[in-house]
Amino acid sequence: MIQEELVEIAGPILSDKKVQDIIVGLRYTAVLLEGDTIGLSFTLKGPFLSKEKKDIFTREPKRLANLLFSTSPIEASIGLATINAASQILASQMDFTVSKNLIDVLSLSRDDNILMVGLMMPLAWELHEHINKIWAVEDGFITREGPPNLEVRPWWAIDLILHKQKISALFISGSAVSNKSINHILELVRKEQRQNCKIALVGPSVPVFPEFWREKGIDVLAASLIRDVKLTTKVVKVGGGSRELFKKGCLKKVLIDLREI
Repeated sequence: MIQEELVEIAGPILSDKKVQDIIVGLRYTAVLLEGDTIGLSFTLKGPFLSKEKKDIFTREPKRLANLLFSTSPIEASIGLATINAASQILASQMDFTVSKNLIDVLSLSRDDNILMVGLMMPLAWELHEHINKIWAVEDGFITREGPPNLEVRPWWAIDLILHKQKISALFISGSAVSNKSINHILELVRKEQRQNCKIALVGPSVPVFPEFWREKGIDVLAASLIRDVKLTTKVVKVGGGSRELFKKGCLKKVLIDLREI
């Protein structure tokens, strides 16, 4: 299970760290570690605490990371944010060969259809003029104004879309890690059309562990490095999302072609 492996990877990195603060914002959850390190996760909607009574007030980040296994959306968000903080520590020591453009690195054209797991509207607008059709599925299905070639469907339609449509690239939101759906999604795409479908893992919620994701069959990692911890904390507290975090310079996009490492 991907979540178990992520917790195992993060453990040694977090072993000598202490939790300084936890912020559950409207759009993002942040876990701040001593030493000016912060990790983010999209805030899953749902009950604050589960009946499992997990300890979210611990100062031990390894215990917080285990919240990724929780059935509570909020606790799972805290768990992923903690693991993301560990990945930020590791990423700061890496020398990335960074690709510049998702369209180019995935070799997409006007003939291609893509599928987003989790509606990422800014990305849909960025891509829509370069491809044929954008399919998107999300948990809380809401019709939103978007590009003319965007089709939004409820979560349960993913099996049908992958089975019936020719999909050239799959864009998986990082929140698929915290809501546990990434395991099923990767199984589906391998079964239906893995040979012809490229997979990108996208967003500030994605833990930056390139080698790990390459082994899981991810082709491109479109993640984020946190540039300004204090400003990121302020934006999360007031309910800012990814658009605000990038606009204010809190985050730096990192686009890594995992097929080249």
